[in-house]
Amino acid sequence: MKKDILIVINTLSRAGAERVLISLLKLLDYEQVNIDLLSIVDLGEFFSEVPKNVNILNENPKNFSILSKEGTSYLMTKIIKYMFRWGYGVTYIPYAFKNLFFQLKRKKFMLDKFFWKCLSDNQKKLKKEYNLAVAFTEGASTYYVAKHVKAKKKIAYVHVDYEKAGYIKALDKSYYEKIDSILCVSGNVKEGFNKIYPEHENKTVVCNNIVIPEDIRKNAKTSAGFTDDFMGTRLLTVARLHPQKALDVAIEAFAKLVDMGYDNVKWYVLGEGEERKYLEGLIEKQGLEDRFILLGLTQNPYPFMEQCDIYVHATHFEGWCIAIAEALILRKPAIVSDVAGNRDQIINEENGLIIDLTVDNLADSIKRLMDDGNLRQKFIDTLNEDRVDYLKGLKMFYDAAQ
Repeated sequence: MKKDILIVINTLSRAGAERVLISLLKLLDYEQVNIDLLSIVDLGEFFSEVPKNVNILNENPKNFSILSKEGTSYLMTKIIKYMFRWGYGVTYIPYAFKNLFFQLKRKKFMLDKFFWKCLSDNQKKLKKEYNLAVAFTEGASTYYVAKHVKAKKKIAYVHVDYEKAGYIKALDKSYYEKIDSILCVSGNVKEGFNKIYPEHENKTVVCNNIVIPEDIRKNAKTSAGFTDDFMGTRLLTVARLHPQKALDVAIEAFAKLVDMGYDNVKWYVLGEGEERKYLEGLIEKQGLEDRFILLGLTQNPYPFMEQCDIYVHATHFEGWCIAIAEALILRKPAIVSDVAGNRDQIINEENGLIIDLTVDNLADSIKRLMDDGNLRQKFIDTLNEDRVDYLKGLKMFYDAAQ
């Protein structure tokens, strides 16, 4: 008998967890499961890639990114509408003050964390009872599954370093108490989560993210990628323009590299986000307008990965980074920062470099890889075979549905 499964995600914009979900949906056996899919925010380029077997509950999803100006405007309009609906904003005031208190206490304000509960509480209420309900991301989707969904079993994924990502136990505790299993995408993510929630350690497991190497290699050949005629060394980062991604550090490190005489190199960033204007100011200040290039969003990042020489992902924190996994599948020498999920993918000096994130360390590691062709080739040779069983996560999903 088929299992009825609900999967809830915050958005379907082009980002790591969303790409993992699309891979999972492509691999499921629809002779065994019926899948309903709900995106808390009905935005995202990935709506067009959801398999036809999946029943999308969003009535009129918009196929543009939440990171675009259009997406940000649409989201804020929706939040304002929710706040005035049936006097909801008045009942939200105590939570808002509590949230603000904890964020200010941590000296770290994150706007998305401020409104996740509002977005969750104002979703459609589903009458159907499911065999399994899945919160595929932290925040709103977890709140919705825990509080508003009827299901025999509920699971929640954790894709990030929970504390560094800005989530707060005092606000989330009651939701995770209603979750039966918590699937962390790496051992380091699990360790960080259980440090905050030791009481849930017995229901927390490691579940690898799902990527499909064959799809990545195929898509790397399907479009043009870089369109300039630059013949030097190409560095690439695929990331949101967000403080987490430490692109300000990258710009400073690149300026230092250029000052050391490395002028036949360009650094490209694929992504969009709230820091664009700030980063453009830093790039202009360093005189790097033609060298450190913010390419914006793209439907297909893989040709750019295929054509780059070195992949760099030196961020302040990560869960289990999909972009790194994809770069490794395409056999790219990588430089990553020494944070939780990166250590699960990169073995230092064997298939990439792991560094403490400073301007000097980042500049020196890029210089080293550019200068040492033998080291780059060593990393490439090590990456000849896929070393992670990416489909293990599919088996664990099926096990959870039992």
